[in-house]
Amino acid sequence: MRASKICKNPAILIATAAVIILSVFTAGVLRACTRKTASSSTATIAFYGLDQNLENMLTVHFQKLCEQTGRNFKFQHIDDTANISVWQLKNYELVIMKNGKSAELLSEHALELPENLFAAVPNSLSADRTRLPFLLDHYETSFYKTVQNSLNLQLPENYAQLKDYLKAERSSSLVENPLICAGRDDDELLGFISNTALTLSGSDSYLKIAEDLSETDGKQIPDSLKTVLDEIKNMQNEGLIMKNWYDVTTKDILEYYFKERKTGIYHMSLSLHRKVEHLYIKYYKTTDFPAQKGTAKKAITGSQICAFAMNDRFGGIELLSALISSDSQEELSDRTHLAPVNKKCGAFDAEADDVRYWAASSDKGVLPHLGYAAFDSAKKRSLLAKTIRFYLSSK
Repeated sequence: MRASKICKNPAILIATAAVIILSVFTAGVLRACTRKTASSSTATIAFYGLDQNLENMLTVHFQKLCEQTGRNFKFQHIDDTANISVWQLKNYELVIMKNGKSAELLSEHALELPENLFAAVPNSLSADRTRLPFLLDHYETSFYKTVQNSLNLQLPENYAQLKDYLKAERSSSLVENPLICAGRDDDELLGFISNTALTLSGSDSYLKIAEDLSETDGKQIPDSLKTVLDEIKNMQNEGLIMKNWYDVTTKDILEYYFKERKTGIYHMSLSLHRKVEHLYIKYYKTTDFPAQKGTAKKAITGSQICAFAMNDRFGGIELLSALISSDSQEELSDRTHLAPVNKKCGAFDAEADDVRYWAASSDKGVLPHLGYAAFDSAKKRSLLAKTIRFYLSSK
């Protein structure tokens, strides 16, 4: 009875209709604002802790893939010195970063990727289905062929042969430095330490060293790592490696040591290798750091550049499918001069192709250097490098 009376009252009907219309309009505006906010905060590809030059090249490549797939993403740089929580990283569609401790922590919160994305990825690189590796860097040894030929030396197939090779160089007037590395650069120093550790200890013990390190703050050296560092100190004392190699900068390497042609072997990353003028690097033969006994190594050291999908609201996984395609991988290798992951595509050159092969033929693929393996903190990695330099320079 009461409802019937209300319906017959024009004033009440008009007021009620106005309230309903206003409510519907307000709800629509709020939904639109929510969608806009979600889009602006989520449709983003975040590059975490990457070298700025590499990040710039990857941005250009991703922009091209966005055009091809009709997707629209923003790009954001996140410095790995920033205190970024996993919850904050969830706001991004894709996160691009190196393998290591940070990647392990992020993988616990990322989406599991479709199996078809890994069809062209070597088994050694596809154990974790929450991350898609799409580019490889590598810590390598480059031998000066002029010295090798003059001394009639064979490239070493194991660590003992490497030391014999270095001794032959040391005894020669052709060489001032049998072996050198840009140890003032934290990543180059930790790359050499890590290759030596992997060769002397094997992959399982290597991971144990990383675990021991993770329990420190970067200011202490566990006994498992001291054994490796003591071997390198012996090499310094025997003149097999430049005594203060840990103070050599990448600028020294690029602007002096290569030009003076008195170094027999360089230990360096593939990315540093790419910065050497062709006039000099063409005289070098590049190999993986030798194993302890000449058998196939179960892993190599270096970096996997990986992609994580934190959600798939804006077609990020479709973008990853385009990223891992043969055409995209070949173009990316040509652009960055690093090694592709796709087994079927072309690589930039023989060095890039070799890295892909070494990674594919190693059971455990590419292990990050000990700093990345142990810490998700750039500060701790820097402290570790500083601690190692002090240890190597002490008597």
